[in-house]
Amino acid sequence: MITLLRQFTGVTFIEHDLRRRTFLTTLRYWRYLAESQMTLSPSGKSWDSFRHCEVGLAPASVLIAPKPFLETVGPPLRDGVNAILYDTELRAGKYHLANAPLLVEKIRHYLDHPQEREAVAIAWSRDVLSGHTVLARSRYILENMERAFSPNSQHGYLVNVGTS
Repeated sequence: MITLLRQFTGVTFIEHDLRRRTFLTTLRYWRYLAESQMTLSPSGKSWDSFRHCEVGLAPASVLIAPKPFLETVGPPLRDGVNAILYDTELRAGKYHLANAPLLVEKIRHYLDHPQEREAVAIAWSRDVLSGHTVLARSRYILENMERAFSPNSQHGYLVNVGTS
């Protein structure tokens, strides 16, 4: 993926040097994010990454992420609406970029059309603020628990609250 993205001028890769145990300061990280037109957030061990949501807090930067392979808290990522999504394929137990030319085409399109890029970035920023904050995710969990444990639930849970 990094080799693929090196073809674009002005690309900055922000990585931690794990061998030397050096990490970006929080201030530098947020500064880089705020100044970026696009931010790649590849998945690691979990698809639903904090990084995906952090990009939404920098409303000028469009998120580039793999297409979701699991259900997440909404609003969902939608290609060309609130993110640039790319296909992955599972090989030898790891996900790899499946269609590099298509991703390059999408990136070039949004670099050549700044108003479209900004609209996609702003849409993800709105979605993060409406559904991906601690409050929004807590509300999502509580609402689903209420539904699961309600007397009309089809899950068959029986909650017995005794008095002491």
